[in-house]
Amino acid sequence: MAAFAQALDLEAWKELQTHHTKLGVNIVLKDFFEQDPKRFEKFSRIFKNSADGSETIFDFSKNFITEETLSLLVRLAKEAKVEKLRDEMFAGEKINFTEKRAVYHVALRNVSNQPMQVDGKSVVEDVNEVLDHMKDFSEQVRSGEWKGYTGKKMNTIINVGIGGSDLGPVMVTEALKPYGDRTFKLHFVSNIDGTHMAEALRDSDPETTLFLIASKTFTTAETTTNANSAKNWFLETAKEDEHIAKHFVALSTNVEEVTKFGIDEKNMFGFESWVGGRYSVWSAIGLSVALYIGFDNFHEFLAGAHAMDKHFKETPIEGNIPILGGLLSVWYSDFFGAQTHLVSPFDQYMHRFPAYLQQLSMESNGKAITRTGDYVKYTTGAVLFGEPATNAQHSFYQLLHQGTKLIPTDFILAAESHNPIEGNKHQKMLASNFFAQSEALMVGKSSEEVKAEGAAPELVPHKTFLGNRPTTSILAQKITPGTLGALIAYYEHMTFTEGAVWNINSFDQWGVELGKSLAKKIQADLDKSGEVDSHDASTNGLINAFKKKAEINCTIPSIDDPLFHLLEFYIHNDAPLTCRIPTHPLSTLSAQGKESNSQKPLSGSLESSPDDYVPLIFALAGTLQLSHLHVSPRLNVVLHTSAPKTAKDKEKDTESRRKGLSVIEEEEGTILASTAYSTPSLASTSARIIIGDPLALRLNVRWYASGSLPPSTTDAGYLMGGHVMFPRGKENEKQSYI
Repeated sequence: MAAFAQALDLEAWKELQTHHTKLGVNIVLKDFFEQDPKRFEKFSRIFKNSADGSETIFDFSKNFITEETLSLLVRLAKEAKVEKLRDEMFAGEKINFTEKRAVYHVALRNVSNQPMQVDGKSVVEDVNEVLDHMKDFSEQVRSGEWKGYTGKKMNTIINVGIGGSDLGPVMVTEALKPYGDRTFKLHFVSNIDGTHMAEALRDSDPETTLFLIASKTFTTAETTTNANSAKNWFLETAKEDEHIAKHFVALSTNVEEVTKFGIDEKNMFGFESWVGGRYSVWSAIGLSVALYIGFDNFHEFLAGAHAMDKHFKETPIEGNIPILGGLLSVWYSDFFGAQTHLVSPFDQYMHRFPAYLQQLSMESNGKAITRTGDYVKYTTGAVLFGEPATNAQHSFYQLLHQGTKLIPTDFILAAESHNPIEGNKHQKMLASNFFAQSEALMVGKSSEEVKAEGAAPELVPHKTFLGNRPTTSILAQKITPGTLGALIAYYEHMTFTEGAVWNINSFDQWGVELGKSLAKKIQADLDKSGEVDSHDASTNGLINAFKKKAEINCTIPSIDDPLFHLLEFYIHNDAPLTCRIPTHPLSTLSAQGKESNSQKPLSGSLESSPDDYVPLIFALAGTLQLSHLHVSPRLNVVLHTSAPKTAKDKEKDTESRRKGLSVIEEEEGTILASTAYSTPSLASTSARIIIGDPLALRLNVRWYASGSLPPSTTDAGYLMGGHVMFPRGKENEKQSYI
């Protein structure tokens, strides 16, 4: 536990406040360089990467620092015991004290096999065992030795995960695309929005698709829902559950849930509880990376991070690159009032790098409680954002140059391009913008310079740039696996340093949990019929509006005299009224991912093709009046489907085929009939039926895999708005189709 409650109680913090008061209004970066020609050498650091033999320059000279500033920041790190906390992390101590866990992602990339342990037990052997498993598996898949259930080589990889199980692999496979096997199609599905899965499956073939289900507990709602959707899509073609093992692997530690899903335990790739999600790309979660770029490149990726770990662990603060980066972040956030941090890579392959860093930074340091349980008295985590340049120049750099906000910025460039087309012309243009942006942000353009260019007087203030905007320039040799690994580790340790100084726990994420728990409660509200009133007025209004929009509307354009009397007869005698209902969601995906042509308009359902509909028996609740009727227009629809054939049924079918008799080849889940009925809660809402008026019926549809009505059909908890199918006889495994 930290020896201080608030960072502002530290003497170095107080001295930095005094220093800022004296220096702040007098900082003119342009003048600093004029006064000190060696400023670049003085405030730049070079990282030598043993993984690929490269050097990366971290130029901190265009920041609001002097030698005195740097000295005070170093003192702040020492007083905040940054080095002590760092050493505890590398020793496997449980510095994530709110969850009582070690923070040991550095052990995942311990390629030199240094002794590392948690609770007195070495973790080196287990880490290497998983890496060996990843190596063997990735090489089998890449070589074609691992085949699908029809004997074909895999050519599509779909990673199903969310948060760190998605952002890291997505970013790394994109950044290292030049090293990837382009015969593989890669998809990463994270969003519970069915569109994400539907698009991944659209151009995939079940016979050649490999799914990586990335969930430590195998209970994450979004991931397991997407995984079951993927499994059901696969089984539409593969049919037999035994084929799942050839096409699904688990990046998880929950053997029971994984095997229940149908994945062979041998195809599980585990990792420990001390691996946080946002630090997990180095673990089995990185299997998609190893499959795509090959294990040797993945190993270099780990080695690059390990090299930065070694630098972070062993280098004194004055020369420690990630600690200096973290201290500068604190300097801007808490002494200059900066609220944001821009990271802009001048590399199109790194277009997902800022998104990855968003989670790393904001999930880690978006905290307001110190390690002593007190509310902080200063600003913590910055809002990190970014976009690759030069696109970003034509998007939001205007705000950097002439806006009112101070936005400390990191620019990243590799001197060597993977695609030096046109005689390296493109790379030189890219580099010229990289250098020009940091210079322009520093020097600006004075009104005198604008006037000297002949600008009209009224335009002078509009064309004036104040300059004096701080930047850090990171210049690598080439974005290799080793260099990318080192860059990620740099930002990890920079984030660590910020949290250590702010005295917060950078390794839990309790703020993520509240929304999850509320979502579960609201999902139950969506499953129920009727309006919701258990939330605030805004949430109630939005939920009720959604439920109305999610319903199927079947409108009878006009009630003529015969229909009126038919309804009157029905309500008086409790006789059935037959209509038709769709047999499937509005649009389904075939096994090949192509949209079916069975999407039908549901307004005026009597006008559609009979092929996609079955009889619907209406059980309208209503009352008779002298001149009109009152009916409940809101109905729940249960679609009755064929139940799975028993072993005895299958034996009979086999015997019938042997005798040459016909067999009903009815697939499990085929919809046979449907019933629409009102529950007491819905019956209280009635519509007045008058001859000549339209009648709008709102149908809450529940696709139900059973040959009979479900139990408790009048139980409101059984009602489901929207279009949902329960496939393959498993009620509790919902699958949404687009």
